[in-house]
Amino acid sequence: MEQQEYMKHCGKLFLMESRIECHCKNSDFPFDQSGEFHNHNGYEVLLLLGGEINLYTEYGGIHMKAGDLVCIPAYEFHRAELLTEGQYERIVINILDTELPARCTEQTNLEECFLRPPGTQLNVVHLPEEEIQGFYCWAAKLEKLLGGVMRLVMML
Repeated sequence: MEQQEYMKHCGKLFLMESRIECHCKNSDFPFDQSGEFHNHNGYEVLLLLGGEINLYTEYGGIHMKAGDLVCIPAYEFHRAELLTEGQYERIVINILDTELPARCTEQTNLEECFLRPPGTQLNVVHLPEEEIQGFYCWAAKLEKLLGGVMRLVMML
């Protein structure tokens, strides 16, 4: 199946505007609630800070709550179903598909965070409170370095 035909069948492709993007989003940030699958031309790291969602891929679904972190491989179709109306705080980091391999070293293969056996669901890691705080601080610095402004007040 050709890529355009596959895209029509499966969902939307969101192209990244830069090599790395980092955003702290809340429920005011536009959120596609159409139920359509989408993918990105890059890897995605999602840390849920508040609310609950069901995150679906073409291989199944997972339930996520505050403190859960998931790494979504580049080009993997996914969609989120919001379970807590008006509460969807999250940190989203997208890394262009060509950028991540360029950042790997012999000691650190960053792509391993996104690998899993073919046809299996995403792995969810629940972070303890101190790691959530650390991740939030790191993401705020990254977003500032990338030219953004952290828009969400940490409420954990």
